[in-house]
Amino acid sequence: MGMELTGKAVMVIEDDYVIAQSLVVLLRSAGANAIGPFGWLDEAIRHAASDAYIDAALVDVNLHGEYSYPAVDALLARGAHVVFMTGYARDSIKPAYSGCTVCTKPFRRADVVEALLSVPGRQRPAHAS
Repeated sequence: MGMELTGKAVMVIEDDYVIAQSLVVLLRSAGANAIGPFGWLDEAIRHAASDAYIDAALVDVNLHGEYSYPAVDALLARGAHVVFMTGYARDSIKPAYSGCTVCTKPFRRADVVEALLSVPGRQRPAHAS
């Protein structure tokens, strides 16, 4: 296991505690700055719309019975790449989000890292931390 994701800021939006924590551990072991996890839609939207620098986000489609699409919209509006983490079939995700990557549950470390490595490079603003 290397540090393939060094320097990437990745937000975790997942309502299952065990899955969320495993994603955070996975991200940190790959060198990424894990942001979160956020398990409720309102907190995910708030952070996604904040000034925090975010390269990408790993997003569960369903958060406690609510679709995560409003948080995804906030992330996409700021130029962050979204990777849906879902146990549902790809075609269950709204067509408006067809440009987003999908990683199915149960996931493997290699699948998550590969999905995040496909994220185009972004220039980090000088004031971002």
